[in-house]
Amino acid sequence: MELTITWHGGATVQTRGPFGTLASELPGTAPATADIVTRALPAPVGGDSPPSSDGSGAFAIQGPGEYEVKGVFIVGVPTPGPAGFPFNTAYAMTFESVTVCHLGQAVAPPRDEDAADLGAIDVLVLPLGGARALNPTRAAEIVGELAPRIVVPIVVEDDGEVLAQFLNKLGTSAIDPIDALRVQPGPMTDDVQVVLLNQQPLAA
Repeated sequence: MELTITWHGGATVQTRGPFGTLASELPGTAPATADIVTRALPAPVGGDSPPSSDGSGAFAIQGPGEYEVKGVFIVGVPTPGPAGFPFNTAYAMTFESVTVCHLGQAVAPPRDEDAADLGAIDVLVLPLGGARALNPTRAAEIVGELAPRIVVPIVVEDDGEVLAQFLNKLGTSAIDPIDALRVQPGPMTDDVQVVLLNQQPLAA
């Protein structure tokens, strides 16, 4: 079993595998290729929550809890969210024997008991920069706490230094980005692999 992970700007990431496509943090409605959609921030007070299935046929998940859709087991745990939101939801998504965690729009780590619910993480998608993502120091701390096999930092808002500062805190030098990350099951190790992704267009 192999997963393909691509970045589409901002915090938007798509994970493709035998189950179909899971889209995390889409800026708008789900693309036609998405089977599952996760959203990290709750609906505004007085606003409507997304339906469990929208016009595209994608199953939408928004908020903490446990879900199973198309053979994908998903755990959502609360974390501190950006200003104006009571919380953010980080999702650990297990595709057979590979777990991908997307921290959504977290601005701080989850509590220890919530972090434990995420389980062993193969790939940690780590949004960086700006008011709706982690700063380099917090991001490096989370990598140490969650101990993923692979970390994928994605820059949500760039001041020209955020990625370099994060890599420096991990003791990693400049890395050439790739278009897509292909992940297969593998053993957890003490050494974290850092992968940078090129931004890809989001297919309609």
